[in-house]
Amino acid sequence: MQRCPTFPCQLSVCRQATKSSVMKHNIIYLYILAALAASASCKKSNSNPELRHSHPAIASIVGKWSLTKDSSFSAIGVGNFGTVQEYIGQPDDYWDFRSDDKVYIKEGAKLDTLGYKLVTGNTITINTFGWTLNGAATTSTIQPLTFASAVIHSANLLLPAGVYNRTLFLTK
Repeated sequence: MQRCPTFPCQLSVCRQATKSSVMKHNIIYLYILAALAASASCKKSNSNPELRHSHPAIASIVGKWSLTKDSSFSAIGVGNFGTVQEYIGQPDDYWDFRSDDKVYIKEGAKLDTLGYKLVTGNTITINTFGWTLNGAATTSTIQPLTFASAVIHSANLLLPAGVYNRTLFLTK
């Protein structure tokens, strides 16, 4: 930094030189700040890639799955033995999850279309799958979900009157 003379006639020249160098530094800082702000605002944001199915290395529920088994368990009353209902899938049975949030189902002679919504990469709500509370489908888990298989477990319904759950086994 330069030293200003103490003579009054030269003092105004020194102040002008100091203001000029300060302004140059401020402009440089302003350009750096603007460049950082622009680079931060241009980044793509994909907060949940599992829901958008944009990454080919992430297994997705979307697609046509062969039904291996559909089982449910229910017990009425506390301490009573429960019953298991099990349907073993036939070669032409399927659950076809589409990207329009619909799943087309064929189990034996039964055909059905249900709405579904991925909540996270491994949780899903399927209308009328498992049990419904106040008209809303409960959240089920997909565990595990791989490229070749998926197991969907409904939430357990535990009431004083009994218990109910459902599990779906799918393969590709």
